[in-house]
Amino acid sequence: MKHLKIEIGQSYKVTNKETKQTQILNAEELAKFIFKNDHNKYNIKNIAESKAQDFAAFVLVCIGFFIMFAIYIETYC
Repeated sequence: MKHLKIEIGQSYKVTNKETKQTQILNAEELAKFIFKNDHNKYNIKNIAESKAQDFAAFVLVCIGFFIMFAIYIETYC
């Protein structure tokens, strides 16, 4: 059984593995949901961690565009 670390004050994205239905729950709602349902049927992600990963990807894309633009300027100007 996978151990779930539920932190108070956090929001979680719960996705059904079969139907792909998504719900956003806070920590208390998630604890009640997991108690009533089998958690093996669901993917559970902390939204704050997802935002941090999205921001890191955004920064990398911006750096890539900047490098490509600099190469373009060097080549054609």
